[in-house]
Amino acid sequence: GIGIGNMGATDQGAFLGRPDVQYVAVSDVRESVRKTAKERADQHYKNGDCQTHNDFRELLARDDIDVVTIGTPDHWHAPMTMLACTAGKDVYVEKPLTRTAWEARLLTQAAEKYKVATQMGNQGHSMPGVWMLSGSKVPIGTSSSTSDLGTRS
Repeated sequence: GIGIGNMGATDQGAFLGRPDVQYVAVSDVRESVRKTAKERADQHYKNGDCQTHNDFRELLARDDIDVVTIGTPDHWHAPMTMLACTAGKDVYVEKPLTRTAWEARLLTQAAEKYKVATQMGNQGHSMPGVWMLSGSKVPIGTSSSTSDLGTRS
């Protein structure tokens, strides 16, 4: 996870609850937040394997990571999502995805070019209860579910 305080910590907790996710690294500029997030993952998996990175680009450079979550301050969402796409990572990013429609178009083009899945974390539309109410099996407004992140072949 990149930006693992506030909403990033909430996202980490949600993903730790999934049996198909292994949280292997966290990145945040705040050392205390990195430490807390690492401890949360290590306690969950009962090991000390979660690694920490001050610079998110180190996390993106790792070959053993398929998906990243981005829960940073809003103005970082688009640049970090773009870098994650170019690194071949699927992305779950908190809202707002971008500050402008132009940034959104660029991210759409990058996701298509690098063949990655992206999802903006609008929990009001990303939770299974909302899908069931709508009669949909996938989140409204997306082409795949969060469970498809990281499952490219």
